[in-house]
Amino acid sequence: MFNRTTDNAQPGSVRSESSVGPRPAGFSQQSQQQTHPTDFLHTQNSVIGPDLVISAQDLIVISQSSLRLDGETAGEVRATEIVVGEPGKVTGTVAAEVIVIHGEVHGTIRAPSVTLAATARVRGEIHHSSLEIARGAIFDGQSMYEPESANLMPKLSSA
Repeated sequence: MFNRTTDNAQPGSVRSESSVGPRPAGFSQQSQQQTHPTDFLHTQNSVIGPDLVISAQDLIVISQSSLRLDGETAGEVRATEIVVGEPGKVTGTVAAEVIVIHGEVHGTIRAPSVTLAATARVRGEIHHSSLEIARGAIFDGQSMYEPESANLMPKLSSA
């Protein structure tokens, strides 16, 4: 999450909360001990907090690391790993190597590994090599199996 800062910074500048405070729930300081797909595998993480709504025509959000989305986005979201938290909502496309949904997605999900947690609400298409749906998850749409995981890898450059 990003917070405005007043100490020796230009007006309107932001800095990552990870440099000034505790990590949000779902992030681990010690990636070596992670064993569950909902754990982040990288030490660099990005967060779209629950107080943010990001929406624009032709919007593409790209993270070179893990992304936790607890806010709301309309557009395309790409990262190495994506967790849509319970308060999170995406309208558009979500693409990553690993995707875990606890919140809401209306659109297309593309990843070799997709997990819908018990609180997930998904309407649309899921393109996957591996799909796990927990009891209680709501999925209204199509599941399309892709045996070649490489065909589902997200493009993580803006060019």
